[in-house]
Amino acid sequence: MTAPASPVVTIHLIDYDTGSSIWVPHIWPHDGFAGPEAWADAASKVVARRSWFRYVRRQALRDDLVRMSLSRDGSGTEWTVAYAPNLGQVARIARITAHDRVNGFYDSLEQFLQLDRTDLLGPPLVEPFFSTHLGHGVTKFMQRREADGTLASVRGYGWELDTVWVSMSVADFDTRYLTRIRPHLDALARSLAFDVDDGSGPVRTRAQSW
Repeated sequence: MTAPASPVVTIHLIDYDTGSSIWVPHIWPHDGFAGPEAWADAASKVVARRSWFRYVRRQALRDDLVRMSLSRDGSGTEWTVAYAPNLGQVARIARITAHDRVNGFYDSLEQFLQLDRTDLLGPPLVEPFFSTHLGHGVTKFMQRREADGTLASVRGYGWELDTVWVSMSVADFDTRYLTRIRPHLDALARSLAFDVDDGSGPVRTRAQSW
């Protein structure tokens, strides 16, 4: 028996802040660049021009962008956006993921968002969230202790659409910085939109309720 085909999901970022966030491609060539090295060099120069540190740390950002690009193969429903407003801070990674609700291996949005992890320091903080493009969803904030004793925090967003779950998450060891940039993360999450094609053609989809 042939397994049912999963829907084809396409992401759109609508009116997001290109002055602080960088779309990270995983498939090459892209936008005239043959590979991630040349693209990362050009992207890091853009950040350098708007930074007080015009050249200091640009190489570090370039290397980070290359690693981000190579971290995924571009064949699935996983995307990356780098939060890099200037060279004064290490670029943060926003991971965006979609998962098939019908044929996938998660049983609920809570499980997909890993709210049931057993290694958390306490119950995750879950709050309602609304996006014009996706509708009603939730935010999550979770903390866990790494093996070396370091405290790791995760700020995430999730929506239950008609046939897929979608999420965006940012993990960081600097909890205060993660809190400080939350307005920027909220804005990025609100810019997300998705087309889902179950074989009948792409349809813009949104969550109706939570």
